[in-house]
Amino acid sequence: MGSDNLEQCISLLEGELTPALVERVVRGLLQQRTDGASGVGAVTLVMHLAGDFTQRYADIMWIYQRLRPALLAAVEQNPSLQFIEGG
Repeated sequence: MGSDNLEQCISLLEGELTPALVERVVRGLLQQRTDGASGVGAVTLVMHLAGDFTQRYADIMWIYQRLRPALLAAVEQNPSLQFIEGG
């Protein structure tokens, strides 16, 4: 997959980051945790959302930086979530 295709796919994902989607994904990730922690780091969330791209591209931070503003906006609109920077 070329960089243009990656850019297009991440752009589509960026547009899908609604508060409801983010909350649903965070709740699902929390249910999968076995360590009893009560949060999901932003990088972990982006890696989950980007799925296959995180395995194909070493630069997950580019994907994270690209999605961060939309993710932050979605989290800020949901009072039950709090943005946690990092993994």
